[in-house]
Amino acid sequence: MLKHCLVKTDFGWCGLTADAGGTIKKIVLPGRNKQSVLKRLGIKTADYADYSGNKLAEELRNYFRGRKVRFKTKPDLSECTRFERKVYRTLQRIPYGRVITYSELARRAGVPGGARAVGNAMARNPLPILIPCHRVVRKNGQIGNFSAIGGAGLKYKLLKLEKAR
Repeated sequence: MLKHCLVKTDFGWCGLTADAGGTIKKIVLPGRNKQSVLKRLGIKTADYADYSGNKLAEELRNYFRGRKVRFKTKPDLSECTRFERKVYRTLQRIPYGRVITYSELARRAGVPGGARAVGNAMARNPLPILIPCHRVVRKNGQIGNFSAIGGAGLKYKLLKLEKAR
């Protein structure tokens, strides 16, 4: 059985989905209101309006306050493809405040010429922030797409929050 919660951050409401054992399965980045986040979670109501006892909830609050957070919550990639796991693990090595291009991420993940496949993996990322897909940009330096609520505008705000170069 999955549990869902909403977490109030300085950027708005985030959503979290966890399994019965507390393993985080999905993160929905901040939306303007609770309803938009609930819709992205695929539910009508959350089990908890604010899951304040959750370690990840507090880490996310601190991140969205502009603090450099070293997340202790490890991402559960068991439902991802082998390729996605490889790309996501490579991406996790990109430091806070830094960016990487889709093509460079593909190269580092051992898939030279796989920029488009990397972009598709970013769009399917179930755990944004833990897997910092907002740090991936186009080769020309443009932000590129972002599938989260708020789109490229939110991606820009996240990079600005991290003072990304």
